Amino acid sequence: MVVLVPLAAASTAPGNPARGQTLGDSPETAELLVRSKEALSRANAACGESTNLLQKAVALGSSQAMVELGARYQNGWCVAEDYPTAMQWYKAAAAKGSAEAMVQVSFLYGMGVVHGAPGEALRWEIQAADHGSRVAMISIARAYAVGAEGVAKDCDTARFWLEKALSAGDVVAQSHLHDGFGGACRW
Repeated sequence: MVVLVPLAAASTAPGNPARGQTLGDSPETAELLVRSKEALSRANAACGESTNLLQKAVALGSSQAMVELGARYQNGWCVAEDYPTAMQWYKAAAAKGSAEAMVQVSFLYGMGVVHGAPGEALRWEIQAADHGSRVAMISIARAYAVGAEGVAKDCDTARFWLEKALSAGDVVAQSHLHDGFGGACRW
């Protein structure tokens, strides 16, 4: 049985664990546990400061700060995980023209963690692709190659999006052109 001793109650008297130590821990282990708790405390303080700085950048109009806040809420980094709040931040950044934010809006719709009209994920992907997102171009091509996201299989349209991604400098597009998304399309 492991007995945890609160830090404030820890004593170095014989038979009592040292600060942060449990019965059976070595002094070295106890020190590592204490340092870990102290580091976590510093990290929590840094999270708060970082989030405040992002909010100040948002107040100055930064779409990238909006994307960063969206990612925090999407993943539960420094804040509680909250997909609707993540979506709000991504949509705010998308309204300022952020292709990265548009991809994330598409992702959240596509994963079903926020609800939208049928085809909403693809609509946002197309908008991101129109703003230069190669990731979106590849994703759209895949949807058409296999008939996903509410579209019928259409290898010509898939090839169009792959060629667009390739001309934008995406090297992955070349491999998909070669293998047709694992043979889903033959060109």
